[in-house]
Amino acid sequence: MNKPTFAFFPSSRFKIYGSHPTAIISPSAEIDPTSVISHNASVGAKSKIGKFNMLNSRCTIGHDTVIGDYNFISPQVAISGNTCIGNGNLIGTNACTLPGIKIGNNNKIAAGMVVYKPV
Repeated sequence: MNKPTFAFFPSSRFKIYGSHPTAIISPSAEIDPTSVISHNASVGAKSKIGKFNMLNSRCTIGHDTVIGDYNFISPQVAISGNTCIGNGNLIGTNACTLPGIKIGNNNKIAAGMVVYKPV
């Protein structure tokens, strides 16, 4: 009886971070290489995205937005311009912010919610 053969693949071959080819990213945006930008997402001019963030499909990050570390942004979220998001937040599907809003650390923003004042 033959034993099955297993192949070893180095972990670098299974890179899970980076941006999808269909993502639209402004040349002036600063994105940490550990963050993931999914398909059809867009990142506006002069935006800054920190470490280990997940920007899901079709989410929009407006101009001059600052996003901290370890955030999960669900599909179709719209973050307006000049918004500041702290660390460790979860933003639900189809949520949106008005311009200039500040979201602190470790918040859960419900799906479909409109954030119109600081959280």
